[in-house]
Amino acid sequence: MKEKIIKLMMELVSLKSLTGTADENLASDYIYKFIRNLDYFKMHPEYCGNIPIEDDSKGRHIPYCFIRGKSGDTVILSGHFDVVDEADYGEAKEMAFTPGKELEMLLARNKMSKIQSADMKSGEWIWGKGTADMKGGVAIDLALVEEYSNQALKEELKGSVLFMAVPDEESYSA
Repeated sequence: MKEKIIKLMMELVSLKSLTGTADENLASDYIYKFIRNLDYFKMHPEYCGNIPIEDDSKGRHIPYCFIRGKSGDTVILSGHFDVVDEADYGEAKEMAFTPGKELEMLLARNKMSKIQSADMKSGEWIWGKGTADMKGGVAIDLALVEEYSNQALKEELKGSVLFMAVPDEESYSA
């Protein structure tokens, strides 16, 4: 599951879904496509969608899905996929959406606190716009949606699961 989460996170991070822009739909479309392509939702397309936000000037969407288990007890998974601009990345601004060694080398040139520097040297962190918050969390949610939808196909899912990810959390939450 760890590899699946990292792969999903890297793909989500690569999408420049800046808050307050129509580019937030890059992430909502990616999430919806991921969900829609799972076997469970091929069998139950009525349980997933990508709802347009009413009267939204940017035309943004909210991807969601519902996995019906053996009971109505429901766990809700949620997150957001917008990110603030990359100005805080300094010289590394152009690489903020491309996690990897090149980004880390550029970031290492920036002035860092002792804690940030220790984190960078530890090798335990993945650096990139949204890795430790919104996009990392949504990647975990999507990996769980895949796992739980597979359990539901085998009629092994005890409760139900509702997932929804939103744009525009970083500003005014349209």
